[in-house]
Amino acid sequence: EFCYHEEYCDPILYWRRGILTLQANIDAAIIELATNHSVRTSMISTEVLKMQSASVTDKPLIFIVFYILTMCMCYTSLMYLLTLYIAKERKEQREILRMMGLRDLAFW
Repeated sequence: EFCYHEEYCDPILYWRRGILTLQANIDAAIIELATNHSVRTSMISTEVLKMQSASVTDKPLIFIVFYILTMCMCYTSLMYLLTLYIAKERKEQREILRMMGLRDLAFW
């Protein structure tokens, strides 16, 4: 179920503490103002049934794993392209330094 422990589940706590009675009185007052007809007695007999909720599945976990895997793949390709770009820049810089008669950066 959605709430594993009923004592810590907010919807069930509200339901047990009288939110249904409060909501029924508010609805009865709104209907009475709109129609000039009292429905308070029929609203008090309102009952709530706790319906079964869908069981929690691991779908969100699958999406999280897929998202993390996708981000890792994007990061890996970005780092690969970044290293290629930096290696190309260093190679061009070495050629320029050699043309100027200077040593490579590693020997400075």
